Amino acid sequence: NAAGSGEPGGFSNDVNPNAILLLQQPADRNGDGAVAITGTAPVCTTVNTKTNVCTAWNNPVPPDVQIDAASGSYFMGLNLSTGTPSSTTTYTTAATGQTATKQSVTMNNWYPINFYDAREGEARDTDAGANSCTTMGVMNAVEIDVGNLKLWLQGKIGFSGTNVNNVAQNGYVLYFSDRRGMLYNPNAGNIRTGDAGLEDVINSASAVGTPDGVLEPTPAGRSLSPEDVNQNGLLDNWGTGDLGLGQWNGSLSLSTGLFTKAAGGSQNAKIYGATPDNPYSPRINSCMSTGRKNWVSGARHVLRLVDGSLGNLPLSPTGTATDPGGLTVASENPVYVMGDYNSNSADPAWNTTPTDAAGHAAAAVIADAVTLLSNNWVDRLSMLADVDSPGNRNAVTTYYRLAIAGGKNINFPLPSWPGVYQDFGTDGGVHNFLRYLENWGSATLYYKGSIVSLYYATYNTGVYKCCNDVYSPPTRNYSFDSDFTLPQGLPPGTPMFRDVETLTYRQLFATRQAGQ
Repeated sequence: NAAGSGEPGGFSNDVNPNAILLLQQPADRNGDGAVAITGTAPVCTTVNTKTNVCTAWNNPVPPDVQIDAASGSYFMGLNLSTGTPSSTTTYTTAATGQTATKQSVTMNNWYPINFYDAREGEARDTDAGANSCTTMGVMNAVEIDVGNLKLWLQGKIGFSGTNVNNVAQNGYVLYFSDRRGMLYNPNAGNIRTGDAGLEDVINSASAVGTPDGVLEPTPAGRSLSPEDVNQNGLLDNWGTGDLGLGQWNGSLSLSTGLFTKAAGGSQNAKIYGATPDNPYSPRINSCMSTGRKNWVSGARHVLRLVDGSLGNLPLSPTGTATDPGGLTVASENPVYVMGDYNSNSADPAWNTTPTDAAGHAAAAVIADAVTLLSNNWVDRLSMLADVDSPGNRNAVTTYYRLAIAGGKNINFPLPSWPGVYQDFGTDGGVHNFLRYLENWGSATLYYKGSIVSLYYATYNTGVYKCCNDVYSPPTRNYSFDSDFTLPQGLPPGTPMFRDVETLTYRQLFATRQAGQ
């Protein structure tokens, strides 16, 4: 893709062609992957007689896009035959025949950017069936359009991008932190520490992974419980306190268009009501209808990088082919890299004799955990049909060229219950350090960079599991990026160390003078 052309797979930026930071997406109510004007026309059922404003609609599946001619925003009251707003400014209610003023309901035409991470959401590598999912795995993404970021830094969109300092680090360092839903850590003086507070995830005595409210026993010869990822000696399971506040199990009545909440309150009431708290139960009945479009509470917020193909990453304005500068993204949250990043299928970096193509950047991502999503990733498919089946999330060959520093899991002994996967209890090994969520099948994952494991993930704490629920592995074409052997090829912000080696020395005997 050309810089700023949109997300992987040819999808354009649906929010604004120049947007860099994306927080929401147009509603796709029928889940067909397209924002369409077809649907059931909205019918007003209740009017506030004092304000002449409709307060309730009978509307099972309204159109995805409804344009308000006056404001240019989305609107309730579309002429479905033409795809344009109705020429009148009022409409009649079905229930009472009252006339109400049409009003903009823009907020109802936007969804958050939500998807399902099966590694985080599933306690075990077993298929729960249907399209149910857990509150633990519904993630909310903030997207950064990397191509548009480059255009802004070049001064091609916006006004202030060229004022950003690019000299000190030979390029740009972008730091991201999203602490929405992050509770105060009661084990660290009631401050926000960046942890999710979701450590109760191993529970090797339970075949189904039910939380037990105590730290996993410390294995022989170790000094650390494998659940204690922040190494404070305590079980931090306080992060369940606000999970699922915006998620309600229930059903939609097609006759009335009303969504009926199940008895017992939100998912949070049920998670918090368990002893101990259980973020894996009860499951959300329909991940597609509930998880996809509702508010994600708790520490389930992540960063996603899109539109980052070869030539789309920022470069140093004074860079050269051998010293291009580039972009390092550092995040307190997990990072998901979506689609080709700093490379593509035509990149000569993958040739037998590799070379750097024009537009290549020195790139890195440093985050709590890093997951690679292919060019074929679609959020809604991660919540559609059987969410535990990677076959619903089929990857295609994708190319990544960047250094990655991310968190890992702490190893623990293989549990003894029947049917346990042979690698459960490991961190997946270096070949699985880069996390996946798709069925890669015969697709190849091309990765050139440097893999750095310096710490444990404290936000995305879901343990390694494969290969029924989360992913099936790609054909791995991994190689070290030889550009990193030279200082000018290193990503911005790379720590630099100086080593002074004493080759020889001599003693100097001299009379110390007064004042010295």
